[in-house]
Amino acid sequence: MRSTARRRTALSLAVAAALALGASALVATPAQAATTPPQGAAMSLPDSGTIGGVDASKAVDWSTAPSNTQFAYIEATVNGAQNSSFFSNWAGATQAGIPRGAYAFGQPNKTASNGATQATYFYNHGAQFSTANKFSLPPVLDLEEQSGATTNAASCWNLSVAQQQDWVTSFVTTFKSLSGIAPVIYTTSSYWKQCVGNPLTLNKYPLWVADVDSGTLGSPGFGGATAWKFRQFDITSSSSFDYDEFHGTLAQLQALGTPRIAGPQRWDTGAMASTYFPAGTSTVYVASGANFPDALSAGAAAGKAGAPVLLVNQNSVAASVIQALQYLKPTNIVVVGGTTAVSSADSSTLAKYGHVTRVSGADRFATSSQIATSSFPAGVKNAYIAVGANWPDALSGSALAASQAGSGPMLLVQGTTIPASVASALAKLKPQHITILGGTAAVSQGVQNALASYTAGKTASAVTRISGADRFATSATIAAKLASIAGSAWDKSVYVASGTNFPDALVGAPTAALTSSPVLLTMPTSLSSSTSAEITKLGATSFAIMGGPASVGAAVQSSLNSIAKAK
Repeated sequence: MRSTARRRTALSLAVAAALALGASALVATPAQAATTPPQGAAMSLPDSGTIGGVDASKAVDWSTAPSNTQFAYIEATVNGAQNSSFFSNWAGATQAGIPRGAYAFGQPNKTASNGATQATYFYNHGAQFSTANKFSLPPVLDLEEQSGATTNAASCWNLSVAQQQDWVTSFVTTFKSLSGIAPVIYTTSSYWKQCVGNPLTLNKYPLWVADVDSGTLGSPGFGGATAWKFRQFDITSSSSFDYDEFHGTLAQLQALGTPRIAGPQRWDTGAMASTYFPAGTSTVYVASGANFPDALSAGAAAGKAGAPVLLVNQNSVAASVIQALQYLKPTNIVVVGGTTAVSSADSSTLAKYGHVTRVSGADRFATSSQIATSSFPAGVKNAYIAVGANWPDALSGSALAASQAGSGPMLLVQGTTIPASVASALAKLKPQHITILGGTAAVSQGVQNALASYTAGKTASAVTRISGADRFATSATIAAKLASIAGSAWDKSVYVASGTNFPDALVGAPTAALTSSPVLLTMPTSLSSSTSAEITKLGATSFAIMGGPASVGAAVQSSLNSIAKAK
């Protein structure tokens, strides 16, 4: 962790039973496509029964991490501002397959923002990402003496014990209310006792104590625990990393995480989903985050190309999207949709990070036709049809279309007619099979009958429909279909996204396609019964939530945790 006036001694995390308070039960997410493991020399661990890890506050080359690195902590925010190296470090650790967590370097002085403000900023600029998947660890508040302090008062940021307690309490309670997770508090025993007063009210939060060099804490009752789980044992051996160890196994370490791929805005969620793709990914798709049709069509093409979908506002490209592009370093950026969806100004911004090509048509139907014919060859095995006026049925279908097993273009139609542009695209593609997503209330039987003439064999049997009683049941049926055709390519993981809004599931589709995983829909405040039943029926063993708690709430996460525990 960032070192100011911190003692250069062994560090420990007094978590023992408190870890259960600090993190939800493991709900592991789909494994991303990791690059080669770190190639640095192995670190020598001081204690038996431990695994090694690192922490970093500046940009590092993750290929130089010790070869036995099994976890990492990455600085996300400093006094309410984001560390500019966070995204690249997070992506680098993700691609190296290293379990990682975010930490906030807090500065609880009177002139700085208060604890609640810093906690909220941390949650929105790193901590949500720290709960992204099975490679994640509980977020941490790094609380240290003021750098360069020459008096006890200055060491405590010139705050009284009562003021310190108020600041820390405000931070941790605000963070827990936002995330449902009690953050780990990293500090020295002297700071905790002298500055914060070792209050019993805060002992329920896991403590990472920065001045312990043995297997026990310095004094009975400090933090309410008697044994350490994490400690930092060397801050000088590497110019890039500090060295840490976890007292336990990798499985125990992974059990501390909770599954969520999320950012404060929909474009941020898309940016974080892109960290599942390796740096040097040749192509990136960009679509409007304000409406669904273009991103829906882009998802199938992105899955085929092994590329992420990033979302932008009509007249602005979010900082997180720029960070994603800087990390991915694409050769080609495919903008899907016209200038009313992704403006010329956005295209100019994107062009700084790769060659931009725009694929668009006169309307959403024509755009879906253009992306289909430019991305898929004639004689393609599958094509998917969804109504262009609404999005629920196609959300889960997008993951099916993006998968390797079910790969095919996504074409949009009107409920009772096939637009001329789509008819022309289908005539060129001559798909072997056409799958309609949704019931006849969405795409009529008349459209189904007409589609037969566009299949390679021109037969009615080549056109089938996947539907259910509602969007959640349709989602479950699509998930079952994908699992059945993916076979061993599916790693028994599923993504869960809101069925009442579209952005998270759309950016999740190409990410889920990396492991041929389905995307299942849920209500925001409770896990839909059809979704729960299908997860159980499929025998899924790991889960990832797309989107923040406002999209998929804590009750859904709790239900997924329960399913995981039952495995």
